[in-house]
Amino acid sequence: MEEGNSLVRRWEDLNIPMLVKIFQLFDLSQLISVIPQICPAWQSACSDQCLWKTLDLSVM
Repeated sequence: MEEGNSLVRRWEDLNIPMLVKIFQLFDLSQLISVIPQICPAWQSACSDQCLWKTLDLSVM
């Protein structure tokens, strides 16, 4: 997307594998309650099985 003379990049335009890599840095509560509410692309990335291979429920 272009706005004026500069290229504007939006977070929701990142591809799902890149979002998943970023979301691996967040904690469980953010992955469940905050991040999926941002937009459909982020919700989809939060559903990726790579984020849910290991769940440590002792932190809850």
